[in-house]
Amino acid sequence: IFTMEPQVAGEHLYDEFNRGRILALFRHPIDRVVSKFYYLQTATWEKTYRPEWAELTILEWAQKPSEDENFMVRKLVGKSF
Repeated sequence: IFTMEPQVAGEHLYDEFNRGRILALFRHPIDRVVSKFYYLQTATWEKTYRPEWAELTILEWAQKPSEDENFMVRKLVGKSF
Protein backbone atom coordinates (compact mmCIF):
# COMPACT_ATOMS: atom_id res chain seq x y z
CA ILE A 1 0.00 0.00 0.00
CA PHE A 2 1.25 3.46 -0.89
CA THR A 3 -0.42 6.25 1.02
CA MET A 4 -0.04 9.89 1.92
CA GLU A 5 -2.05 9.12 5.08
CA PRO A 6 0.17 6.73 7.11
CA GLN A 7 -1.71 7.32 10.36
CA VAL A 8 -5.08 6.45 8.83
CA ALA A 9 -3.63 3.37 7.16
CA GLY A 10 -2.11 2.20 10.43
CA GLU A 11 -5.30 2.74 12.38
CA HIS A 12 -7.62 0.98 9.91
CA LEU A 13 -5.55 -1.71 8.22
CA TYR A 14 -3.71 -3.33 11.09
CA ASP A 15 -4.65 -4.78 14.44
CA GLU A 16 -3.05 -7.07 17.01
CA PHE A 17 -3.55 -10.09 14.72
CA ASN A 18 -2.57 -8.42 11.43
CA ARG A 19 0.59 -6.57 12.22
CA GLY A 20 2.02 -4.42 9.49
CA ARG A 21 5.45 -3.27 8.55
CA ILE A 22 6.35 0.16 7.29
CA LEU A 23 9.06 1.16 4.87
CA ALA A 24 9.67 4.89 4.70
CA LEU A 25 11.97 6.63 2.27
CA PHE A 26 13.00 10.19 3.04
CA ARG A 27 14.95 12.54 0.86
CA HIS A 28 17.49 14.80 2.55
CA PRO A 29 15.71 18.12 3.13
CA ILE A 30 18.53 20.26 1.69
CA ASP A 31 18.75 18.11 -1.43
CA ARG A 32 14.98 18.37 -1.82
CA VAL A 33 14.80 22.19 -1.66
CA VAL A 34 17.83 22.65 -3.93
CA SER A 35 16.21 20.36 -6.48
CA LYS A 36 12.94 22.29 -6.13
CA PHE A 37 14.78 25.58 -6.73
CA TYR A 38 16.33 24.40 -10.00
CA TYR A 39 13.15 22.67 -11.14
CA LEU A 40 10.88 25.68 -10.57
CA GLN A 41 13.25 27.95 -12.50
CA THR A 42 12.28 26.17 -15.72
CA ALA A 43 9.05 24.24 -15.11
CA THR A 44 6.67 26.59 -16.95
CA TRP A 45 3.91 23.93 -16.87
CA GLU A 46 3.77 23.97 -13.05
CA LYS A 47 1.37 26.22 -11.14
CA THR A 48 4.25 26.96 -8.77
CA TYR A 49 6.62 28.02 -11.59
CA ARG A 50 8.86 30.89 -10.46
CA PRO A 51 10.32 32.79 -13.43
CA GLU A 52 11.83 35.33 -11.02
CA TRP A 53 14.12 32.57 -9.72
CA ALA A 54 15.74 32.13 -13.15
CA GLU A 55 18.17 34.99 -12.55
CA LEU A 56 19.02 34.04 -8.95
CA THR A 57 22.00 32.01 -7.85
CA ILE A 58 21.38 29.26 -5.32
CA LEU A 59 23.11 31.39 -2.65
CA GLU A 60 20.90 34.41 -3.36
CA TRP A 61 17.82 32.22 -3.24
CA ALA A 62 18.91 30.57 0.02
CA GLN A 63 19.11 33.97 1.71
CA LYS A 64 15.46 34.73 0.94
CA PRO A 65 12.72 33.82 3.44
CA SER A 66 11.58 30.25 2.83
CA GLU A 67 8.06 29.50 1.64
CA ASP A 68 8.75 25.79 1.44
CA GLU A 69 6.19 23.40 2.86
CA ASN A 70 7.04 19.74 3.25
CA PHE A 71 3.69 17.95 3.17
CA MET A 72 4.89 14.61 4.53
CA VAL A 73 6.90 16.08 7.41
CA ARG A 74 3.91 18.18 8.46
CA LYS A 75 1.69 15.10 8.21
CA LEU A 76 4.01 12.90 10.26
CA VAL A 77 4.30 15.41 13.10
CA GLY A 78 0.56 16.10 13.13
CA LYS A 79 0.61 19.73 11.99
CA SER A 80 -2.16 21.20 9.90
CA PHE A 81 -1.72 22.55 6.38
